[in-house]
Amino acid sequence: MKAHLLPLAACVLVASKALTGSLGTAFTYQGYLQDANGPVTGPYDLEFKLYDQPGAGDPLGVVTKAQTPVGDGRFTVTLDFGAGAFDGGARWLEIGVRTHAPAAFAVLAPRQELTPTPYALFAANATSASQVAPGAVSAAGIADGAITAAKLASGQVVTSLNGLTDAVTLTAGANITVAPEGHGLRISASPGTVVTNAGWGHLRKLGHHGRELHRHVGWATVRGARQQQPGDATPNPAAARPPT
Repeated sequence: MKAHLLPLAACVLVASKALTGSLGTAFTYQGYLQDANGPVTGPYDLEFKLYDQPGAGDPLGVVTKAQTPVGDGRFTVTLDFGAGAFDGGARWLEIGVRTHAPAAFAVLAPRQELTPTPYALFAANATSASQVAPGAVSAAGIADGAITAAKLASGQVVTSLNGLTDAVTLTAGANITVAPEGHGLRISASPGTVVTNAGWGHLRKLGHHGRELHRHVGWATVRGARQQQPGDATPNPAAARPPT
């Protein structure tokens, strides 16, 4: 007795449930059965064993279909080997046939390779979505540290300050106060503080970055200090040292 697969469809992955419900794990298998005299007709017991190799090995699952109608050699059965039987790896089906119990099953050779339908090939890539709906990914779905500065568009968020990145600490000098205020940063000097020309340049530079901060996360101001003037006797070089 020999088994031949119907042209075009050795294994058609069609859910046995309605499309409006869960697809489940069952699929439809169509085959062709004949003996030395040609195509057979009548009820036959069929045994299906699922393997992950074309020969030898242990079956991944076994399904028996008793008294399966066979007409002019053709039969159709619904097989369900359960969840996990198909993980994307190659699979082969070994078919056993008998006319009735308790006769032993006659194993048909060779095993039949189960090939996927076109949409099943697409589904194999489902772990890598081709597109994601807006709002589909929540904060919990993003791994900590997964988003780097290179992934941020220019002008959207401050990623560095004077070349410093990550946690930046601004250290105030003498007579200088640095304090957060809402989403901004307030840098103040005690009234009458005299700042050296070099220190004033640092303040102006920091003020430039303050404008950048204003554009992105808030604002920064420098107030209460005046630039050193000719005749000032005691400048305070520490009053406006750059952030460290």
